[in-house]
Amino acid sequence: MAGIADEVNELNPDVSVVICTRNVEADIESCIRSVENNRPKEILVIDGRSTDKTLEILDYLKIPYISDGGRGLAHARKLGVDNTTGRM
Repeated sequence: MAGIADEVNELNPDVSVVICTRNVEADIESCIRSVENNRPKEILVIDGRSTDKTLEILDYLKIPYISDGGRGLAHARKLGVDNTTGRM
């Protein structure tokens, strides 16, 4: 099953979605599925050093992620903007 990051929709071909996370294993899959329903160009997760199963779930869903090294939400947002190719 390919992730939405591999698809481009005619309606939102330039839209990128950045999701900042930390220890959200209970909610991350439903969050990703909800975003996928809007068919953005890409989804990128910026993780704040999760210690639960958040990253395992992202791997299973084939969603790319980057660690922000635990530097906080502002840094995570900037890292997301700097590492996406579409409009925010």
